[in-house]
Amino acid sequence: MLMSEVKAINESKGLCWFSPSNMRFFRTKIVSRELIKDKYFVTSEQFVYEGIAKPRLYSVREFNPESGDIHSVGLFQQFHSYKQAREYAESLP
Repeated sequence: MLMSEVKAINESKGLCWFSPSNMRFFRTKIVSRELIKDKYFVTSEQFVYEGIAKPRLYSVREFNPESGDIHSVGLFQQFHSYKQAREYAESLP
């Protein structure tokens, strides 16, 4: 499933995970183009604290197509690279 479809399902369920304000607040980028194993995807986030940008880190997310819900798998910003995050997602059941 493409990420555009994930976004559409999330929004159709009345959820706002991909809202512009949420994406801006966390400086989130959707790194995956499509779901990994039909349910996971990778994002990157970068915090700015007192005008200083912290390193961009990566998170693995799980999508539930029935509810449209999205949650983190493992820890938020657990990975230092996209490759690490993708490999982790690929190792999940």
